Amino acid sequence: MTLKNRTIYFFLLHISLVIYSFSSVLMKYAATSEFFSFRFFLFYALALLTLAVYALLWQQILGRFKLNFVYANHAMGMLWVVMFGVILFKESLSLTRIIGMVLIFIGVVITVTTDE
Repeated sequence: MTLKNRTIYFFLLHISLVIYSFSSVLMKYAATSEFFSFRFFLFYALALLTLAVYALLWQQILGRFKLNFVYANHAMGMLWVVMFGVILFKESLSLTRIIGMVLIFIGVVITVTTDE
């Protein structure tokens, strides 16, 4: 795979992680809606749609990189979930969460840079 293609698929990998993380946002909106209301079904349907898009992208990405690289990067999705929580739901960004995000990032870097 050329460097240009690798860069494009790496970008798609992280776009798919943002999409996956955003499905959690949609599910939270659904969970805060009145049970069985139109809004409830709308947000759950949108969450399922985003998960379907994610699944299609994920399948394409799995064939382009080594499995350990893709799954290690999947942990980066947790960083997006925390960022969506802070931005959209005004959740607090505590020192514990920051330390956790740094540890996830370090773990991903160590995993993908270690030679087998």
